[in-house]
Amino acid sequence: MSRQYLVLGKGTGTAQVFEEIQPALEALLDKDLVFKPPYHEELSDGLVEELWLERDKKALLTLVSDFETPAQYLIIEAEKQEILTQIASILEKHVSFIPVSELREEAGQKMKDAYGALIRLIWGSSETFDKTSAAILLQGLKAEEEHVRYEAVMAAGLSHWAELVDELRPISQNDEDEEIAETARRAMKACRQGPRRRDTTYLYLKGTA
Repeated sequence: MSRQYLVLGKGTGTAQVFEEIQPALEALLDKDLVFKPPYHEELSDGLVEELWLERDKKALLTLVSDFETPAQYLIIEAEKQEILTQIASILEKHVSFIPVSELREEAGQKMKDAYGALIRLIWGSSETFDKTSAAILLQGLKAEEEHVRYEAVMAAGLSHWAELVDELRPISQNDEDEEIAETARRAMKACRQGPRRRDTTYLYLKGTA
């Protein structure tokens, strides 16, 4: 199953996203992709989802509202990369997303001042190791501020990038904040697993799944 994440612009409400997605779904009919009406799921008090399943199960769209970070993002999943590319291309014409370049800039400049910048960066990053985004995470992992290290550890775990395991190990063993150390241990396990859906990994890292 191929998967891609797209982060929505700040202040975009669920109702607005529904309005923007509808014409995209109509355009996808020309690609023989027919999506059923959405259904609602609450993974936790702070994580709510709306899901559109393609009629023949060729693809699944998930709108995730993460109220803690805060962030809203779309997960596109498809049985073939070709289908995923078609869906992403059409969605990007109708829905307002934040480019990864802007997410990197925000995370690099505001990680100490605005909680969520590092996590939003990973929400919008590829499941394949991204050296540029990883370099920003490493800055957070080495920060003096505990809240920055905690968020960086969370973001590293969400990435599922095996390349970050060695960076997380000393934090898991030596960080004076036990919550950060325990989260780092969970993050190492997530990174060793390889790509998984990041919404469910978020709950695991929080210790609620």
